Amino acid sequence: MRTLRTFVLCLLSSVLCAFHALRADTVVFTGGDYTDDIYLANRTDTFVVDADTTISGRITGTSDYREIATGGAFIKTGDGTLTITGQRNWFRGPNTVSSGTLVITHVGALGWGNLVVSPGATFVMSGIRDGMNFPQSITGGGRVEVADSDMTLNYRDGFVIGAPAAANNNFSELAVMRSRLYALASGTLSSGLGGANVAVSIADNSTLVLGREGITPGVSGLLARTSYAIVARTLAVDATSALMLNPGTNLTITGTLALDPDATFTFGGAGFMRLEYAALAPGSASPDSLAAAPAGYSLDTTSVVGSGGRQRRDYLVVNQGANPMHDIAMTTAAIDTILDTVSGRLNELFLLPAADTPARRGTGKWNNNAWLRGLFSAVDYETRGESRPGHNGRLSGLVLGLDSAYRQRVNLGLYGGITESNLDTTGATSLLSKQRYFGVSVTPRFKHFYITADAFSGNADSESLRREANGSTTAHWSNQFSGGGLEAGAILRPWDDGFLRPRVGVRYTSIDVRDYKESAPIGASPMVVEDFSDSLVQVNLAVDAARRFTLLKRSALAGVSLGLKRHVSEPRATLAAAFRDYSEHGFALERGDYYGDTVSLGASLGVAVTPSVHAGLSLGYERGAHHDRMTASLSVNCMW
Repeated sequence: MRTLRTFVLCLLSSVLCAFHALRADTVVFTGGDYTDDIYLANRTDTFVVDADTTISGRITGTSDYREIATGGAFIKTGDGTLTITGQRNWFRGPNTVSSGTLVITHVGALGWGNLVVSPGATFVMSGIRDGMNFPQSITGGGRVEVADSDMTLNYRDGFVIGAPAAANNNFSELAVMRSRLYALASGTLSSGLGGANVAVSIADNSTLVLGREGITPGVSGLLARTSYAIVARTLAVDATSALMLNPGTNLTITGTLALDPDATFTFGGAGFMRLEYAALAPGSASPDSLAAAPAGYSLDTTSVVGSGGRQRRDYLVVNQGANPMHDIAMTTAAIDTILDTVSGRLNELFLLPAADTPARRGTGKWNNNAWLRGLFSAVDYETRGESRPGHNGRLSGLVLGLDSAYRQRVNLGLYGGITESNLDTTGATSLLSKQRYFGVSVTPRFKHFYITADAFSGNADSESLRREANGSTTAHWSNQFSGGGLEAGAILRPWDDGFLRPRVGVRYTSIDVRDYKESAPIGASPMVVEDFSDSLVQVNLAVDAARRFTLLKRSALAGVSLGLKRHVSEPRATLAAAFRDYSEHGFALERGDYYGDTVSLGASLGVAVTPSVHAGLSLGYERGAHHDRMTASLSVNCMW
């Protein structure tokens, strides 16, 4: 005989029952769908579920609006399945699943109350999408299932100020099915997966992503080094599913690890990660054989065998997509394009004026030429390995120069300008470099032959962006560069109105990288790169052929060029670096295949708009072992 305060609802499972708002301590469900609101008393309320029941109405506090936020806790009993679909329920908790199954389809179904799942009972999160965060702790030793969901299991919602506390999750089984589950640790030896006694299974095209939330050790300079860990008794990943470790994860399996040979084991970003396990289950694949970094990343694995045969794997994952080694390639490519432009202006100095009439060339001792060129270049670097994927680069800029020729025998030149280089890479990385430079040149001419020497210097401000699991890592640094070159050639007239300019040159460039500073998001560690210097030497062979003709009653010159570039000395292939919070685990940054012998083909057109103003257009294509580059240049020359 129930007390007078007991309110009993009886409904057959095939009948939909809509009822007025209820207020009770104990509610008995015998099956059906309930769509109206249920008001809880300010105490513990018991839901007795004898048959499968769905509540789609709101479950809240008292019917008095002044006390609506004071909803109590609830206890689910009975062998039936209770499904709660609400999004704005007001359970204060702690809530309990004593027996049977509780299913929620939205993280707001339990309000903010923590949950106790008793042994033999089951708690199911089903159909929860968009990465929604379930911040309550789950304890009690029962079974937890995640089905058809994309969500986060996390004891603490948000970031921790001060020393992070351990999460309190503690259940016996975790089954993930047809889902993507993020399990986040909140502190030292966190039990984000359920603790040292939980058996975890990942099946049916599911992905388990493990990471941490809270303050990254050392970022603020105030926290001591902390060992973050997610602990489980066993972990099994089937052939259709994946295990992903995010930066900073320390996954400890106190028992057996079972990875199907066809399972996927990967990493969510750059950083240091650790996996420990007591033994491999029979038929399990070794994590070493499955571990694979995403495209654009490199992976280094260190294996350690502890006491009692306990296995440990330290994984160092590095995003190779955007780093100072690539910036050196961008800067040297910009310098190379600029020097090609400076060398190309000799065509305007030697060929087009020579094709003009003496009256238009001037009769004074000094002939001056001011020129301006706009540069536009695009380069495609091909794929050579998973850690060095294809890159797409762009260059744009302006170069301004002034040449003064004494009796057409000695030319003195000044040039300077600004360029901007961009590099987009696989792995969601980008690099931006802004170069400023200044150079001088001198070119003596001996009838059919000439030799030119130039020297240049400049600097670049560079920044990179790498998108990692928890946000974007940004870096800033500066480049100081200098160098020079020699070029010798001949100006020949083998046929009427035709010219040839065969030439050979050598170029040297030195680059200093300074003040590398990186900012990493919460959960990632900044990268440390010491100041360093690099250099390269390049030899060029080329021939220009041009012909004079009349275009719209204007004197014009059309030409083609063919060239070969060979890097005699290339910049270093690797650079030592480390993550700041894991400095004892150093790694190498890779430069990628940016250098090598190239063949270039060009075409140009110059027109004497007026006797003293010439305009030109140049197009160039360069093909190397690992890249293609297209360059366009517009020029204006004023002579007096």
